[in-house]
Amino acid sequence: MSDKIETETVKLEELAKELRQVIDFEGLHPELIPVVASIHEANAEDTKLLWESLPQSAQLILDNFDQFHALIAFAQGVSSIEVIQELQKVDFPEDMDEQARSDYRDDILSRSLHASAKDLCKQLKKARLKPEMKREFRKIFA
Repeated sequence: MSDKIETETVKLEELAKELRQVIDFEGLHPELIPVVASIHEANAEDTKLLWESLPQSAQLILDNFDQFHALIAFAQGVSSIEVIQELQKVDFPEDMDEQARSDYRDDILSRSLHASAKDLCKQLKKARLKPEMKREFRKIFA
C-alpha cells in the first residue's frame, strides 16, 4: 500500500450535480475530490440495491436516488481515507507476509465502506421521526 493517496485532476463540473452539492456543502478538501468521485462512479450498482432496500418513508427524506448516491459516496470516501490513514500506522507481525497484510487491509476497508453506508441508511430511517434531521438532509441539496 502506498504512503500517499494518488490524486488525479477531477473537474467539478463533470461530476453529478448532487455530488457537487454534497462536496460544496461539506467543504471537501480539493485533494480528496478524486477519491469521492471514484467511489461515486464505482458504487452505483450496490448503492441502487441499498436504496431499493430502504422503506419508502426513508427514501422520501431525499428527493431521489441521485442524492442518496452522492451522500453514500461522500460518506464512503471520507471513511476510506480515515481507514487508509489508520492502516498506515498498523504494526503488522514480522512473520505476516505481504498477501496476508493486503488481505487484512482490504477486509478492513471493505467493512468500513459497508459500515458507512449502513450508518447513512440508519440516519435516514431516524430522520423520518426527527424533523430536525430531515431538514439537515434537505439543506444539503437546497
